[in-house]
Amino acid sequence: NTLIAYVYDDIQYNFLRETCVKEAFLYEKIISLQKQYTPLCEEHEALEYIKEFEKNNNMKLSDEQNKAVLLGSRGAKCFAIAGSAGTGKTSVSKCLLGLFEKKYGRENIICCALSGVATARIRKQSGYSASTIHSLLAYDIIKKGFTKDENDPLDYAVILLDEASMVDN
Repeated sequence: NTLIAYVYDDIQYNFLRETCVKEAFLYEKIISLQKQYTPLCEEHEALEYIKEFEKNNNMKLSDEQNKAVLLGSRGAKCFAIAGSAGTGKTSVSKCLLGLFEKKYGRENIICCALSGVATARIRKQSGYSASTIHSLLAYDIIKKGFTKDENDPLDYAVILLDEASMVDN
């Protein structure tokens, strides 16, 4: 496996060729999905739902959290919620899941994470069904691969992947 060197902002980064090819494929796939939209609702409906969410959860979303929910309500097929610990990613996720539920129904939403502990935390904090990534994608230990893929996709309208940066390959 050979190294590939990239220079970005005058800093050289070295990657294994195989990893670089996989990451480039994922990057192009994500960019493609981000350009595909199915709006969840009109902006005024999202704002009304945010008020309802705040009242039901006895909380007030920050301006940045409101902006994130509004961006998510635009319906990009793939987007990320990022931020440091304590910035309210979980609150934004819960609010967005509620909007998705209004459009697609609770049974069409699944959350997943790398570990069973993280899965249990998502289930408890969000109230939605959750699974490990390996269980969700039906990992076959004998074939050493997932049975759910582009040829046999998951039957959910919404998939929330927690801690995506922890996932490789």
